[in-house]
Formats: sequence, C-alpha cells, structure tokens
Amino acid sequence: MPSTFLAAARWLALAAASAAAASAAGATPAASPAPEIWFAPHSPQPNMSGPDDWDRLFDPGAGWPSARAHTKIFGFDIGYLDSVPDETLRARVAELRRRGIGVMVTLQAIAFDDPITCGRGVEGFYDARRTAADADKLRRAGADVRAISLDGPLDFGHYYDGPQACRLPLPELARRVALNLAAMTRAFPDALVGDVEGSGLARRADIATTYPAWTRALADAAGRRLDFLCLDVDWPGATWREDVLAQAARARALGLRLGVIYNGDGLDRDDRQWIEHAAAHFQEIESGLGVIPELALFAGWNRFPTHLLPESADTAMTYLITRYLLPRARIAMRPDGARGWLRDQAGHPVAGARIEIAVGGARPGAAPPEHSTAGTVPAAARAAILGWRINTECACASAPVDARLGALRYRESGLGAAREVARYTAQVRDGHDRDAPSVSATLEAAAGETVARVVTDASHRVMFNSRPFAVTPGAEYSFTAEVGTTLARALPGYATIIWLDAAGRGLGRVTLEDRGDYFAAGGVTTDARGGFTLARPRDASGAIAPLRLRYAGDARLRPAFLDLP
Repeated sequence: MPSTFLAAARWLALAAASAAAASAAGATPAASPAPEIWFAPHSPQPNMSGPDDWDRLFDPGAGWPSARAHTKIFGFDIGYLDSVPDETLRARVAELRRRGIGVMVTLQAIAFDDPITCGRGVEGFYDARRTAADADKLRRAGADVRAISLDGPLDFGHYYDGPQACRLPLPELARRVALNLAAMTRAFPDALVGDVEGSGLARRADIATTYPAWTRALADAAGRRLDFLCLDVDWPGATWREDVLAQAARARALGLRLGVIYNGDGLDRDDRQWIEHAAAHFQEIESGLGVIPELALFAGWNRFPTHLLPESADTAMTYLITRYLLPRARIAMRPDGARGWLRDQAGHPVAGARIEIAVGGARPGAAPPEHSTAGTVPAAARAAILGWRINTECACASAPVDARLGALRYRESGLGAAREVARYTAQVRDGHDRDAPSVSATLEAAAGETVARVVTDASHRVMFNSRPFAVTPGAEYSFTAEVGTTLARALPGYATIIWLDAAGRGLGRVTLEDRGDYFAAGGVTTDARGGFTLARPRDASGAIAPLRLRYAGDARLRPAFLDLP
C-alpha cells in the first residue's frame, strides 16, 4: 500500500481512537450525520432470477415499513432496465416516488469500441446505445433518478488483465465511460455520479497516483466530477480492514463522499448467515474501525438472501436495514488495554451490559474449526481433486501463516455416492511436499485426531493436491475442511475442490476460507459508569494474545465489538 495513504489510513484510525478516548474519558463525541440508506437488492434479469419476493417490494402494503421510510435511494441494475416492460417500470417508480424514494441506476459504464476488439464478456463494459435506450425508458416511466453508479470502471477497464482485457490508458477509459454516462445524464442532469470500486484497489502499487489521475481524466471527459466513491469490500480477504481505511482516507482527501456496500458474500450457506455476516460487517467498519460513511448501500448479488420481506424476519434483507437503524454502541479502551468502557452513540454509559471475550487463534488442543459448503457437481465434471492453497493462487495478500490443517472431506448424495478424504498429513509423511524446504510442517494430536501444523512466512507458499477421484455429474455434494489459524488473522488462502473434465483439464474450483479464528474465554459486565477491567492473557510464546470484545446489543442499541491486537 502506498506510504502516503498508509499515513492517511493511520491518521483515520487515530482519529477514531481519539474519539473513543474522549468518550472513555466522559466527553460526548460530536455526533456525525446519520449515513443515507440506499437499497439495491439483486434485480431479476433474463437468465438470472432475483430474490423470490422482489416484486412484492413495490406493493403499497409491503412488509418493510420502517426500512422503506428510511431508504433514500433504490437501485436498479442496468440489466433489469433492459428487460422490464414499460408499464411495469412505470408502476414501480411511481410507488417509489410516492414514498419519496429516488432511483439509482448501476451502469456497466465502459462503452464498447466499434468494432469490438476487447471487453466482450468482461464486467463493466456495455453498449452506449443500450444505455441511451434505458435512459429513455426511465424518462418515459417518470423515474426520479438521483444517482448513477459506475460499476468498477478503473478495476475492469484499466487493471483487469484476464481474457478479453482492454487495459485502457486513463484518457481512453475516461472517454469511453463519458460516452455511457452522457447517455444517462442527458436525461437526468441533476443525478449524482459515483464510482463503485473494489476495496482491493488499495493494494495496487500505483493507486496513490492513479486514482486521483482517473478522477481528473473522467472530469475532463465528462464535464463533471465524481460525487462519491463507494467501496465494494473484499470481505473474505486478509487485508480488507486496511484496504477500507486506505480507500476511505483516499475518498475524503479527494473531496468525495464515502459509501460502503454492506452485504454478505458468496461463501454464505443460507439467508441467516448472509444477514449475520452483513450485520457484522457494518458493525466492524463503524464501531470497530470508526469509519462512518456518508452512504450506506445495502446490496446483494449472491445466491443469498432469497427473501427480502418481511422486515420482522431475521432472514430477510430488509431486516438488515432495521438493525442498521439502531443507534451505534462503542467499546473504547485505555491505551494500556486494562480498562474499557461501553457507551452509546451519544456518549452515555451502558451499565450492566455483558462484554464477551474471545482470544485470537483456534483453541489449543482442540480439533481445528470445520468449514463447509455444498452444491451440485458440474455437468462436464468427471473427476476432482481436493487441495490446499496458501499464499498462492488466491486473490489475497501473502502473509505469515501458523495454521492447523485437518481433513478435507467430499461426499455426494442423491445421484452420486462418491466419497473422498484427503489429509495434508499424508503429504508430510510421504515427503513429497514441494515446499518442504521452506515450510515447517509437523504432526500434532488434536482431540484424538492427527493434524498438520503448517508454519511459513509471507514469502513462501503451500500447495497440496489429493489424488484425482471420480465424481458424479449433477450429483449434490458437500465439502468440509478442518482448518484453524493459531493467529487471529484470516488465512491467506483456502481449501479447494478442483473439477476436472474427461480429459483431466480443470473446469473451475470451489473454495472454503478461514477468516481468522477466536475461541470464547468468558466475559465481563459493565459497572454503573459503563466501565470494565480486563486482564490480558498471553499465548504459548509469552506474547500478549489478541482479543475480540463483543457486546451483543439489544432492542435499543446495535451490537459492538473491538479487536485488541
């Protein structure tokens, strides 16, 4: 990460810590304006269905009265606008207008060149003529378009280097984006224009100079500057917290309003887990990192959640907004980590509250935590291998590793009966580990099972593949991986299934990630002043162990947590 913005990120973190310290000392921190709530559930499109009850959002008596009353902007994907009948769109934007809710259009913003030489099939590219037709459709429908978001133009148009990549220079990228943007702003000249980029851009070596240059190039080409930068956060990644701090500092240094997309991710196994992860994300960014965005965008494009309504159901997406509407709580600590306080958003103490304590790392002597997923075997698959990838073949920053790897288990049901168990321990015993000279791997007993403890630094990789085994096309399968990190940080890698076709060629892969482990270690209760005392445990090496403090929240306050390194 560039040094300029590392400094800015640290400044931002220090500012948050200073506010917490003022709160801990009894001062009431200055209240920041509540973020605007924007809502963009996955729109149904041709060959891509949205949540089951998406259409019901626009019923006058739909079951999201509180969330709807606080929603300022509702988002439509450009693909939805392509396919929705005029009369249906007219009725839906009329209902939004009646409720005082504006419209956001998410553009695949980079115009194709003519003839098309690159960008075909790449996210972010679109035909400017279709954009103009969609703008005209919105205008005819009477839509109150207040915001236009650009879907990752810098990432997909400039940095992306995969199949059909364009790798456009900034002036050419800006020219193409301006073509698509003009097709929409001619119809809606007062709409805000914002850039939506992955938080991982913070890790690009040249981003400190490239991002400001990109905003200037777009302003020159489009005749208007960006209004906001919205972060699509790489939640499972090992460095997303640092990335958010850096990008938030960058947005504010450029005078852009900051937005954050609050959602779960593609690893979630059901609606409830997606909602829980999304809530944990806004708690960690706002209460943990102290970053309060101007725009809170609740969006989804994963398999889950499958339902948006009613807001009273804790598995529905609108429920997430009702949780966000609660006032924030905040845990603050003295610099020495021995004394802390729990206070509400106005700085008032929260007395008699339970603060749960978890210690960083997987519990010593216990079996590694089990992670699992399920799905359908691809139709073209005839075999698969199970494996581990650490510090390699992952969209993650390399990092030191101290992890315990147990069994990888594959099991089919229904049409298939394939079973497979693979262990990294076998690779160690046989002496065939290609990284053995640079990776320390020892066998340990954990809860009656033998696991491999793998230790390496950030410069070395771990790659393990099982033998290939036959699978059943179309069968339902489950995949579990036992992995625990001795450190609290996320594992820079994953367990994987790699599907193979009849010729043994790779078809794709399924991944399971460990996001960092903690084990429960009791708790404390706040006193009449909201305070509590903490004894810091030490790990096996004698170093102070990282802790995670969590307040579960109640009907009046959001949950809060704080990580202590």
